[in-house]
Amino acid sequence: MNEIYNEWLKYRTNYKHLKEWKTGLLKEVINAYQPDKEKKRGNVSKAVTGPAGSGKSTYVYKMVAKIHYEINGFTKIDEEEESYKYALDHLIFRPQELFNIVEKTLASDIQELIVFIDDASIHMGRQLFDQDRDAYRRLQGTVPTLRENFACVLLTTIEVPLLAKPWREFVKQKAIIQKTQTREFACLAKHYVKWYFPDDIRFRIGLRYQDRFSCLVPQPFYDWYHDKKMKALREYNEALKKSPIKPFDGEPSEEDGKL
Repeated sequence: MNEIYNEWLKYRTNYKHLKEWKTGLLKEVINAYQPDKEKKRGNVSKAVTGPAGSGKSTYVYKMVAKIHYEINGFTKIDEEEESYKYALDHLIFRPQELFNIVEKTLASDIQELIVFIDDASIHMGRQLFDQDRDAYRRLQGTVPTLRENFACVLLTTIEVPLLAKPWREFVKQKAIIQKTQTREFACLAKHYVKWYFPDDIRFRIGLRYQDRFSCLVPQPFYDWYHDKKMKALREYNEALKKSPIKPFDGEPSEEDGKL
């Protein structure tokens, strides 16, 4: 693996190793994470949004690896491999994968560090009620428990309104990914928070911080992610072919609720 990684680095002069990357989200998660089950647990839950191909999945994949890297006190470049493997293990696409990892966490009664739901608007979007009602109803019961089970829940989607209702109600903070013109592969993650006034109707939105990052992931770490993503998409397409329910036609179901 090291030979592949080192060869890749020869052509990436603007790539920063995990230990060199400064990020505001890392500070939020460290403050929320509480492995001691006797102490109060915190939680950071965010939807990472942006156009297709903007770098949403890259940002979160690298961020999960970065958080694991820092929490474990790693300092060496060779230790990045273990952190990317952790990110891959906690990368979720399909609803059943989420249910499995939640059950595992509940059995241990210890707050897990992070879970990353990728392409959430595809695999757990508004259309889920029409495609798999059992999974949708189970999702309704599972999502509200995530704040206790995980210090950080990150999901990617083009837009928040495309998510299934349980996710829209769960996610209170948002990050928007933008590509910049400063350097090749340079991106910016703008983290916003919504504050409500006492009447619970009026609100204001503020920019909390910005994370600069490169939308490059080293080889072979990117291949690990890509292979898992393509496998999930193939399974999703096969499930659609077998579904007895009419495919989603673009209009939300009554059960999923209004925006």
